[in-house]
Amino acid sequence: MPAPAFPVRRVLLAGTGAIGVSMLPAWVFWVRHHLHLEARVALTCHAEALVSPKALAALSGHRVWCESGDVEPEIAHMEAVGWAEAILVVPATANVIGKLANGIADDLVTTIVAASRCPVVLVPSLTPAMQSKPATQRNLRQLAEDGYGLVPTMTGVQVSDSTLSEGAAADPATALAYLKRFLQEHSAGGGDNGGGDSGTGARSG
Repeated sequence: MPAPAFPVRRVLLAGTGAIGVSMLPAWVFWVRHHLHLEARVALTCHAEALVSPKALAALSGHRVWCESGDVEPEIAHMEAVGWAEAILVVPATANVIGKLANGIADDLVTTIVAASRCPVVLVPSLTPAMQSKPATQRNLRQLAEDGYGLVPTMTGVQVSDSTLSEGAAADPATALAYLKRFLQEHSAGGGDNGGGDSGTGARSG
C-alpha cells in the first residue's frame, strides 16, 4: 500500500541561533524535493548570522521572514502565522525552549510560535550539560504538557571538540517523519497545538 499523504502542504522552518542552523538549506531541500511540500523559513537575528537568508530564499522560492528583512517583524509574524500549516523549530536551542515553555515571545520566531494555532514541533539541539539541567528538563516537560511536539535528540559530533555526545538535533529524515506522525495524531485528537504522546524529546542524562 502507498504511504499515507503528508497531513499538511505548507511547513514553516523556524531557525534559531545554534550552529546547526547552517544546515537549514538541506532541510528546505528535503521538505520541497523529498516530501513535495511548500517550505518557508523564519530566522532569529542570531540565526541570520549563521545562515544566508538569500540562499534560503533561493532554495525555498519564497522571501525569508527575518528581523533584518524588508518587512517589519510585527507584520512578518502575522504573515508567517497566516501561511504556516505546521511549524518546525530547528534547531531549538535551550534559550528558545526556555522562552516557549514560559510564554516569552521577544523575537520573531518565538512571536510566530506564540501567535500560531497550527501544530508546532521542536527539534532540540543541546549540549549534554544543558540537556541534564533540571531547568531544561522542566521546560521540556512543560512544552510536552502544552501540546508541543519534541523530536528526540541523537548522538552527534560536538562542534567545540569534535567528540561524540548526546543532545544533537535529529536529522531531517528523522525529524520530518516525527512531524508527520505528530500531525496525524494531532488531526485524530483534535487538539489546538498537539496530540498523542509527544514525549519529552531529550533524555534526562
